[in-house]
Amino acid sequence: MFRSQALPDRRRSVLRAGRWRMAPLVASLVATWMVLGAPVASADAMLHAGRFADGAIVPQGPIAKWHTTAAQPTFADRAILDVGNPLRWAIRLNGSAPPAPPAGGYVELVTGDRLPGEVEAYRSGRESLGERLPPHLLVRPALAGPPGQPEPDVIRVRTAYVSRIVRAPRAGRPTTPGSLRLGDGREAEFRSLRWSPQGVLVLTAAGPLKLTFAELAEVRLPDIDAWSVYFDMVAALTPDLADRLVRCETTDGLVVTTAMRRIIASGSENEPASWEHRLEPAWSLDPIRVRHAAVDVRWFFPPQEVPLPLVAPTRVERRAVFGGSWNWERNRSVRGTPLAAAGRPYGWGFGVQAACDLSFPLPAIATGFRSGVALDEVAGRGGCARGVVRLDSAGAAPIWQSGLLVGTAEPGDTGLVALTPKPDGGSLLVLSAAEAHQDRPAGADPFDIRDTLDWLDPVVVLDPPRLAELIRGRLPGTVPAWDGWSLVLPPAVALAVRDVSAPAGVVRTVGPTAGELVLARSVVVDERAQFLMLGVGRWAGSSPSRVEIRIDGQAVASADVPERPGDALPTPYRLPLSRFAGRTVKVEIVHKPADANGLVAWHCLDTVGSLASVWEPLEIVETV
Repeated sequence: MFRSQALPDRRRSVLRAGRWRMAPLVASLVATWMVLGAPVASADAMLHAGRFADGAIVPQGPIAKWHTTAAQPTFADRAILDVGNPLRWAIRLNGSAPPAPPAGGYVELVTGDRLPGEVEAYRSGRESLGERLPPHLLVRPALAGPPGQPEPDVIRVRTAYVSRIVRAPRAGRPTTPGSLRLGDGREAEFRSLRWSPQGVLVLTAAGPLKLTFAELAEVRLPDIDAWSVYFDMVAALTPDLADRLVRCETTDGLVVTTAMRRIIASGSENEPASWEHRLEPAWSLDPIRVRHAAVDVRWFFPPQEVPLPLVAPTRVERRAVFGGSWNWERNRSVRGTPLAAAGRPYGWGFGVQAACDLSFPLPAIATGFRSGVALDEVAGRGGCARGVVRLDSAGAAPIWQSGLLVGTAEPGDTGLVALTPKPDGGSLLVLSAAEAHQDRPAGADPFDIRDTLDWLDPVVVLDPPRLAELIRGRLPGTVPAWDGWSLVLPPAVALAVRDVSAPAGVVRTVGPTAGELVLARSVVVDERAQFLMLGVGRWAGSSPSRVEIRIDGQAVASADVPERPGDALPTPYRLPLSRFAGRTVKVEIVHKPADANGLVAWHCLDTVGSLASVWEPLEIVETV
């Protein structure tokens, strides 16, 4: 066994030596039993296999008409967004589906998205006086961009979506939640993590530990509610739930989930190799350019039908004997090959070795589950297992189970299995790959060597009205400038949202559907709150609006909302608060649009101390 040498400073007391673990010898002995699957090959890099919502799989066809944003893209001469039967997924035939993880560093997001590159710094989002941003990481991407176009120096990744930062990948045992690893393999568990401009400050059992991003080989944040992150993502991408979400995986390891309306397409219609798609996921503050030819896998799904791989299992229990070293896999078979059964590929899912239970959290608004289940192609004619679906625990009675699955064959179909989760959302969906040793037919493998079971295209169905209500409640959180402010709307009035596509990325504009919108907050007027900064603007085509500032219910200032000058930010307003010094006052910002089309973009809304000379001079609002 190899042991790491002690660190020369105080950090050695809170780190433990990394350990090498050999895979069981039996794994290498039985590997020769496996019949390895492979994706269908094609000489044409633009050909894909695809599956439509009705379950029909098209083994080969081109994606066409995705050269401009105004076009309606097709697959195999059928509309990808066909209202009655849209496309569910498309896999490039001669690609690496599923694409391999990047060999270098990357940032992994809670939903399974991934950005190859190295984290260089952290920003709180308060660095600019004229624009409030959410906390984010500066990541230098490792992406192959369109020919002749330089990649951006950094991509800003919101920390609220981050689950793991990897600088030096390793094979084998995954890092556990709430732990980190240094370059020499030593590890430390931590109770809490705070970001700093150049790294992290973690609290361990032995005390605080400060590390730079360059010192970290990997850090995995504590698990957070994946469904909450999913709902935040939906609120950012399609607040009206009218758009389909799209997940893309590329040859260089990029995984991005966005909305169709957030894809800006360009290129020559008859030259798919020239097509470029600009994608903007909810976790990125910058658009990401992707070549169509570099995308190996695409998923298409409405926000109320959630592919289960967007939610990682919170508990995994494996009881395999001979296949015990093969870990469960997301969007791959347990052997790491593309998901496939009976000679056909599948878009997403999980690969496990029986016996294995995967337990997933369920939100209270879940109403159903559907999936295919089969032994993967790697089982060949061998293997024997069952797929079982349970609610809340692995010991509960099945709510669905397959017949005997012997060898790779046509997948069993769960149909739509009704779910009745607990009202507090504390339920679990348990997918069990069960052994079938006692009742397996003659000639089936005697052990679990080829019991390689796949859950194919699994989906959790959400109740649309309850999802819409939940998303409406999250819309104020999609405006970073409103952080710390309370939103007040008239009774029966909703927040209207319209996203504007700008060269630097999507800009969210909001306003009340009727009447006025009020933002309220108590402020202690002292040396840290000498000015109120207000940055707001409207786009051409939006109706005029005014903003009014009230202190303790009294109007003290007002101004017209300026039209935003292209991609530049409007000059913020400032209001001196010196007349209220030493008091705690209630500050209200009232948005008064001329009509329901008076949507505006909020860039900053905060109190500040002195105005340093590095800031641009700001316009004083008129005093009422």
